[in-house]
Amino acid sequence: MAKDFAELDRAYDEAGVQVTEFGQKDVLVNKFVKAWENQTARRAAKGGAGMTMALTLAACGGSDDTTVVVTPDAPRTPVSDLTVGIDNISFAGILNAVREYTPGGNDLVNTLQSGDTIEGTGDADVMNVVLGNPNDSADSIITPTVTGVETVNIASVADVPLQVNMVNATGVENLTLTSANANLLASGLQDTSVALSAVNVQNADVNLGFAYTAAAVAGDADAVTVTVDGFNGAAIAVGFRAGAATYEGVETVNVVGAGASSTIQTLASNDAETITVTGAVTIDAVTSTVLTTLDTSAATGDTAINIGGNLGNAGFTFIGGDSDETLIANTGFVGTASLDAGLGTDTLSIRS
Repeated sequence: MAKDFAELDRAYDEAGVQVTEFGQKDVLVNKFVKAWENQTARRAAKGGAGMTMALTLAACGGSDDTTVVVTPDAPRTPVSDLTVGIDNISFAGILNAVREYTPGGNDLVNTLQSGDTIEGTGDADVMNVVLGNPNDSADSIITPTVTGVETVNIASVADVPLQVNMVNATGVENLTLTSANANLLASGLQDTSVALSAVNVQNADVNLGFAYTAAAVAGDADAVTVTVDGFNGAAIAVGFRAGAATYEGVETVNVVGAGASSTIQTLASNDAETITVTGAVTIDAVTSTVLTTLDTSAATGDTAINIGGNLGNAGFTFIGGDSDETLIANTGFVGTASLDAGLGTDTLSIRS
């Protein structure tokens, strides 16, 4: 009991309470109980045994001898398959690399970190990653080593831009990005055959990027497919990242709308010569200046796309579909061009 009251005295201090009059204790018991809960909860988070305190108001000088029993919750069970330290792990099936609390229970940190080594040993392994703001000891670029994991899903809930460098990842066949608040970039991609997806973005300021190594897009016929499902953000960027907003090296970009409708404000792929759009997706603008084929014949939504000066490219071809489509250009025709808008009410708008 003496120990309990010594602990209680410390709880007084934590609660910021000074009791100078006997009668005040009856009023302040709830504060003492709260302070005790906080202290024992911290013990539990650190792995220590929980403590139960039986506190009577009479023992504190009050008029009621009702016993209040406070039992802290059991220590929190981790939900991540990775730890807050550096991991070397093999798995088959599904691995969840979500945020976890540090041993002290005070900081929620990312469990996927530079230095982690993760091996998938199955035939259809999936790694689900959730990232928040960078850990105290880490920066905003995370470079794990990943082998044999066929599907990688990365979600950001951070308030700052994040980058996952995949240069040490091999065997990835499907890569999905989503972000709630800030830009998210997957860099170091080495194979254009990876199926890319951008999903569930409802923040109009969020950009998602898929950046390849220079060697991966060194050819003259590199093609990439991006599936979008409920992407209503700012830009989707595809290619070798030559600068902060410069993505090069991909000649063909296929954008496939699946599930919920999507609106891409800007498709950033500076060397795209052919862009094909299918499904419930619209694109407002492109960054390519060498576009020669734009095919929206299989798109199901109305489209108003700004192609900039691409209408002046020799042999420019536009193939529309059944929806209402508006083609916006800032130059006129140079040489020959083919515009087949298909059905619907279609508009060509040339603006200076």
